[in-house]
Amino acid sequence: MPEGSLRDKAVSGATWKLIEISVNHVMTFIVELYLARMLAPGDYGLVGMLAIFFGLAMVLADSGFSSALIQRQNRTREDFSTVFVFNIVSSLTIYGLFVIFAPSIAAFYNEPLLKTIIYVSALTFIIRGFTSIHFAKLNIDLRFSTLSKISLVGTFTAGLTGVLLAYFGFGIWALVFQGIASALISGIIVWICSGLRPTIGFSRKSFRSLFSYGGNMLGSGIINCIYGNLYTLVIGKGFSPTAVGFYNRANGYAAMPSNIINDVALRVNFPILVKLQNDNDRLISAYEKLLKVPFFILYPLLVGLIVCAEPLIEVLIGAKWLPCVPYMRILCVGYMFFPLNGFNMNILYAKGRTDISFKLEFIKKPIGLLLLFASLPLGIIWMMVGKALYSVIVYFINCYYTNKIVGYGLSRQIKILLPMLSNSLLMGAVVYLSMRLVAAPAMKLLVGIPVGMLCYFMMAYIRKDDSLYEIMSIVKNKLKGY
Repeated sequence: MPEGSLRDKAVSGATWKLIEISVNHVMTFIVELYLARMLAPGDYGLVGMLAIFFGLAMVLADSGFSSALIQRQNRTREDFSTVFVFNIVSSLTIYGLFVIFAPSIAAFYNEPLLKTIIYVSALTFIIRGFTSIHFAKLNIDLRFSTLSKISLVGTFTAGLTGVLLAYFGFGIWALVFQGIASALISGIIVWICSGLRPTIGFSRKSFRSLFSYGGNMLGSGIINCIYGNLYTLVIGKGFSPTAVGFYNRANGYAAMPSNIINDVALRVNFPILVKLQNDNDRLISAYEKLLKVPFFILYPLLVGLIVCAEPLIEVLIGAKWLPCVPYMRILCVGYMFFPLNGFNMNILYAKGRTDISFKLEFIKKPIGLLLLFASLPLGIIWMMVGKALYSVIVYFINCYYTNKIVGYGLSRQIKILLPMLSNSLLMGAVVYLSMRLVAAPAMKLLVGIPVGMLCYFMMAYIRKDDSLYEIMSIVKNKLKGY
């Protein structure tokens, strides 16, 4: 596929993904504001305690086969049917294991209600087992607009379900049934839209071939999932459901900008980079272009969250959530590096080197565990410092291997990112000073947010930042299309 065509696909995909993410986050944000005011931090904490178990089950249910299908150049109908059968069997097995171990999980946390929550919530795995290859097929076909529309419908369904249940007094079940409603509606629509009608067949040859790629991703996914949710487990066991609620709310807001970047950039970039996997020069060139715009947007958002955290939390979800503010500020620093780690791993995945990414987990995760358990006796604040520091360390490690495989390492990436980061820090200082001029939390936001936006774009314009002109070019071209 010509480079210009790939760029058009990337821009189109990113545009649709940006629309999806923007609308999704607006809807989710509004729903969460309502639910956070209606429900107690402990309700969020109870659901959060299951994150490590459900996250691990999600990785096991797919086992990297969807990514293996996307990465493979010559896919057969046999490949799809093999993955389809595997996903159904694995999802049913996982639900059965949850039924068996639910009482033990509830006893571990000393929270009896968790048993019933597990029985109901785990139904989502059965639904996803029947639909995961249909999502993979849409990614393979680069049908990002269809994926975005399905996601929007799922988010709307989840939000409506949660709001109605909370309004009628169902408490924590508003959070539980959100996920089930979204998975069910999205699953029905993707089955129809993908046009894929898999047969019931299983090929050992196809399975072994796909697992040679997906198996390494499975191993990496398991390790990442366990580590990523370990903080929730440790805080839930060592402190309280309320502490978990504060941590999850802080982590959710801090992660939101980075998750937007991951959803918009990584999902769109991966199938694009796969098509350039045999040409390192074009791969690096495409990667470098794809790196600029997302981080031009990400860094000011994270710095803005750090500076505006206290008035933002108080205005949006109330003073009862203010204990999460210091957690949120520290985590924002770590999330400046989190998407970069995904970007670097995407290059390895596109090159088919999942073996390296898997081996790297045995270097990185012991460092993360050391930071977690060394900071645990010092309290949750220092645990957040350790988590943020881990993202920085991992970035340096990932850059070393990206440089080794394709010749695109730390120095070249920093050269692109440093101007955007310095502009964001200057913007943060201006916002902080401007908010000191007013006292009320709402007024701080009304003053700080527009001042920050104006300051950041003025500095980017004065410095002739390439990313600003790239955004302007994309917007201009899109407007011409209409």
